[in-house]
Amino acid sequence: MNIMMKKILSLFLAFTIIFSVPPVSAYAAETDSSDFIITSDKIINPMYQQYANQVSSKKSKLLSDAPAVYGVIKNFTDAKKAGVYLRNQLKARNNEISFQFTIPYHSNYEDTLYAALETIINEAVRHTGVPNEGDYINFQWISSEYDTEGPYLQDNNNYVYVIWTFYPQYFSTAAQEKQVNAKVNELKDYWLDRQGGFDTHYMTVYAIYEYMTDNIVYDYLNDNSMEPAVNSAYSALINGSSNCHGFALLFYRIALEYGVDCRLIQSNDDDYYCWNIVKVGNKYYNIDAAWDSYLKQDLGYSEYEWFLLCDDTFVEKGGNRHIRYETFDTAEFNSQYPMSTTDFDPDTYVPAPELGGGIDAATGCPLIRWSSIENVSKYQVYRSTTGKKGSFKVVCTTSKTQWLDKTVTPGQKYYYKLKAIYNDGTTSEFSMCGVDTALLPQPKNVTAANVTSSGKIKLTWDKVSGAVKYEIWRSRTGKTGSFAKIYTTTSTSYVNTNAESGTLYYYKVKAVHSNTAANSEFSKTVSRRCTLPQVTNIKTTNVAKSGKIKLTWNKVDGAVKYEIWRSKTGKDGSFAKIFTTTNTSYINTSAQAGTLYYYKVKAVHSNSNANGPFSAIVKQTCDLAKPEVTISLNAKGKPTLKWAKVDGAAKYEIWRSKTGKDSSFGKIYTVAGTATTYTNKLAEKGTLYYYKVKAVYTNTAANSAFSTPVNIRSK
Repeated sequence: MNIMMKKILSLFLAFTIIFSVPPVSAYAAETDSSDFIITSDKIINPMYQQYANQVSSKKSKLLSDAPAVYGVIKNFTDAKKAGVYLRNQLKARNNEISFQFTIPYHSNYEDTLYAALETIINEAVRHTGVPNEGDYINFQWISSEYDTEGPYLQDNNNYVYVIWTFYPQYFSTAAQEKQVNAKVNELKDYWLDRQGGFDTHYMTVYAIYEYMTDNIVYDYLNDNSMEPAVNSAYSALINGSSNCHGFALLFYRIALEYGVDCRLIQSNDDDYYCWNIVKVGNKYYNIDAAWDSYLKQDLGYSEYEWFLLCDDTFVEKGGNRHIRYETFDTAEFNSQYPMSTTDFDPDTYVPAPELGGGIDAATGCPLIRWSSIENVSKYQVYRSTTGKKGSFKVVCTTSKTQWLDKTVTPGQKYYYKLKAIYNDGTTSEFSMCGVDTALLPQPKNVTAANVTSSGKIKLTWDKVSGAVKYEIWRSRTGKTGSFAKIYTTTSTSYVNTNAESGTLYYYKVKAVHSNTAANSEFSKTVSRRCTLPQVTNIKTTNVAKSGKIKLTWNKVDGAVKYEIWRSKTGKDGSFAKIFTTTNTSYINTSAQAGTLYYYKVKAVHSNSNANGPFSAIVKQTCDLAKPEVTISLNAKGKPTLKWAKVDGAAKYEIWRSKTGKDSSFGKIYTVAGTATTYTNKLAEKGTLYYYKVKAVYTNTAANSAFSTPVNIRSK
């Protein structure tokens, strides 16, 4: 380090400054503060200045070579980001906090560093609306010693940096804060289970106040003591005894958990008294749970004397102790926290709209609903993606009482709150915060049908954008029965192959997101009964003897019988059931020769609702009956054939062979339909002949089968 830098460093370490630190609310742009005192080696909360001077040093050995740790600890160039880091370290109750701050070198860089330190502390204790930040840090952080190493010139890049190491003193430890968090969550669960939660900010404030005044004793013997044992939220909530600081800190801590804005106010009196202001409706009111606890528990008061009062009443009843310290009574502070000019009146209280809603299953989008309020011109919906205490923006202004948020991403969690705007331009308090995670839309157009070939149930549905797969859920006990997941698929269809014939099933489908928290609601439920499969391999032939049509088909498991349906007017004609059988074949004895028939077969279940679909349609023409032929020799030794008349035959064909082989037969004669005999006059003497006869219909498609061959030797 050169001589000039050593001189600069000595001036920096020796300089003393007092400045204001203005915390900012998450609900408004605020710049209120306590007046922190900063010296060359200590930051002191003025409320605890007397006590801070009594605290023993926690400093560790000064860093001997600050540049050696460059790059090891966190480095900041933005004071607000450094302030957020300091805030998080203070929240964690860390006892030693170090970070580096870097700025470009210029002639007045010392002023820049001091301004940065001011901004860092300002940001660290800013009222953010987060329960364990803001006033909760500010009024439990007694003081902090700190070491300053630097400034140094960083290499030859013309940057100046300083390393600050803080040694904070707190009213509570990290372990105690863990107990406070657990107890606060326990209280929230109790209020939710016992009272169903709170519908309004007034109910919230009243419940917290009632709990504190019933369960925490005001330690008036240590009224203005700065001892940690009586000043923290821990002392109030866990030990059940505290002074005003513990009461005010605890109320602040719990109220902000429910989104009720409040602040901790310091008294102008010498004993550092404090209380809260809390927002109910459009205005803020004073509350002093510590004094009401004393009145209730020590003096037996049943009514609250210090609950939701305007400033005039509060000071009139409380005197100097209820006059604000000047930091909390500036025009700027009062504009940010507008106080009611009258005490709170529950009878005239108009709360924020009651927020309700949920997810619109069809779209997967949050559907925000709220109660209607008289004399309201419109409502504003605020939304955040960063939590109940995050940054909210207006996403909808409407005169209606519901709004569907279509501008969402499935899987993202959204936080909503609502504000009513009255006809006179005034606004309500914010509603309680609602939380919804945007989902995938539910699958649409879910249909169930039977697969013709198997009778199994096939589900189909529309593709859902963003879905990575789909879950199929099934029940046998109805739409409101017990469903179980039976399959997962990436397709938009599914065949339930293990469905049992005759059973009625209910199905619903869910679209699945890569983030399962964004899975869709179930689709509408559809039902379908598993049926028998379609009759297969249906074939038709003509019975040779009768010419009648015979149907055959494969057996269907589960079928108790089969229905045969017939039409004379084509595949699309009118079918009628003509027979029922338990066999897998059927002869249509009523068929008339020459007529073309169409047939289809259905497998029948014991539950007729589970009958299979019709088979494929087959067709066949009914033939003439096969002639029954006899043969003999006439007086001249010539073969003579005789047969019975075949109904419907127009004529008969005579076929002959000398070998008896089917391929060797040839037609030798046609006999008129009225004749039933034929003599082969040209037969050669001594030759063996084989004969068969066919009955011929006017339409040859209905000709009979050949008769059984007969033979005789001519003489």
